[in-house]
Amino acid sequence: MELRKTEEEVNSIANAYENLRCHNFLLSGGQPDVRVDTSSLPSLDDLALPEILDRSEAEISEKDDTVWKNMGVKEALVELESIRHRLEVLREKTVRFRQRLAETDPVTNAPRYGERTMLRVRTMLGLFDDLSSAICVIFGEEESADPPAGKGHDCIVGKMRFFDRKEEEAAENLKREAEAAQANESLRRKEEVRESEETRGKEKAAAAEAKQREEAELHRRALEAKREREDREALEAQAARDADRAFMASIKKGPDGVRDQLFMLRDGTASDPKAYSTAIGALHTIFSQIAAHPEEIKFRRIRRDHPKFEEDVGRHSGGREVFVAAGFKLETLDGVPCFFSKEPDIEHDMDGWSEWFDAIKISLEIIEEEMMK
Repeated sequence: MELRKTEEEVNSIANAYENLRCHNFLLSGGQPDVRVDTSSLPSLDDLALPEILDRSEAEISEKDDTVWKNMGVKEALVELESIRHRLEVLREKTVRFRQRLAETDPVTNAPRYGERTMLRVRTMLGLFDDLSSAICVIFGEEESADPPAGKGHDCIVGKMRFFDRKEEEAAENLKREAEAAQANESLRRKEEVRESEETRGKEKAAAAEAKQREEAELHRRALEAKREREDREALEAQAARDADRAFMASIKKGPDGVRDQLFMLRDGTASDPKAYSTAIGALHTIFSQIAAHPEEIKFRRIRRDHPKFEEDVGRHSGGREVFVAAGFKLETLDGVPCFFSKEPDIEHDMDGWSEWFDAIKISLEIIEEEMMK
């Protein structure tokens, strides 16, 4: 999060710099153009900043050979100062990022940043350095000397006795010593406070780093578990699809296939006539409903995992296969595995619809024939 925000801010500053560069806001008449070299960044052409600092906007505008484009000097200086201020605000963060580039994991000795993150950090720092160099060049390196510390002269009034002077000197010495002792004590206490705060800061930073490593490890494990689960689910789904395809391919389609599966159903329930009667009755109900209402999708969609279907039909040999033989497909509708008979569009495929409906009716007739045996 911190890196992303810092990148955004540096890019925003670079955009502001580029926008300012594109505004050729002052051409100083009578002076040679000043071009500022900002290394990898484009330069601000025709900028004579040291001169315009001491000139008013009105004075410059009176020159016949001065050209303004889109931006005045005041606005440009305000923008330059804003850029410089924003860079200074970011400087402490960039110092921390530079330090982190050299840090390594105490366990693996690997760099703290991954390859992509390290590239992002270096790119951001490079752009920051280029912008800082450009701003320094634009404002110039002005040397400023401290003003001379003038030494005043004390006015001596009268003469003082020898002992009075000695007493005053002694008193002054005592005062200075007391002040020095007080100052030293104050410094000592401040140093103790500083060391205590520094120790707490290091402990806090160490705890934060340990927590960050722990959270990173937990996050890594969670991602790994998620990938394993997704891979496992994908393999299971593929295995299920392969099994469905093999199941579909193993069954003969059409009227003969329906007869074969009904024979398997009768043979498998030979010892339980009631179970056979229930199964063949359920099949007759399903196909009768489809034949009577082919437009109703609820009759053409049979849930494979429905307890009632499994109890009446699905658990018997041939009970599931008869649907495939009759033209049903294995589908998953709304997350539910089904046997599904898709009705062709009667308006666009009349022949296809007729073939589909005939297959349903023939299957129903075969079931009715089987019930009469």
